[in-house]
Amino acid sequence: MSNDENLTMTPNNNNSNNNNNDDGHSDGTNDSDNDDEATKALKRRERLEQNRISARESRKRKKNMIEELQRTVIALSRENKELNERNESLRRELVEIGTKNPGVVDIQALVNCSGGGIITADTVMGGTGGGGESAQAKVESKMADIIPSNPQAAQNQILPRQQQQQQQQQQQQQQQQQQQQQ
Repeated sequence: MSNDENLTMTPNNNNSNNNNNDDGHSDGTNDSDNDDEATKALKRRERLEQNRISARESRKRKKNMIEELQRTVIALSRENKELNERNESLRRELVEIGTKNPGVVDIQALVNCSGGGIITADTVMGGTGGGGESAQAKVESKMADIIPSNPQAAQNQILPRQQQQQQQQQQQQQQQQQQQQQ
């Protein structure tokens, strides 16, 4: 009986092998699915790694750009400071020249912000004589009014002054004409 049992068992084993083969065949499709999943997982890992590398390079570029901008800010700040110091030095020099030689200084050429009349040191000095105020104080006072630190502000101040001067000149001319007619 053991042979019969073996024979009967053999077909059962074969059947179970066949079932395993069927399962193996479906395992083959599962292997295919597993391969697809493994491929997808591998591609995902590669993509993530590429993204990490790209992000790292982007951060490095950004850091370099920020450092370059900081160097530019420092250089421009130095240049701005030097120009402001030079500007102040020239202003002091102009005040000195205006004090020593009131009729020589052409402030408008130095301001160079408007397209109109010429303001001379006489205008800065406010004429001759008068008051206990020193010539230096007069020049400094007028300079602060005439030459502000901001060129746009200078232009905004000079243009209305020019218009006022033109109106005053027109009024003076009209008064002279009226006096001549009388």
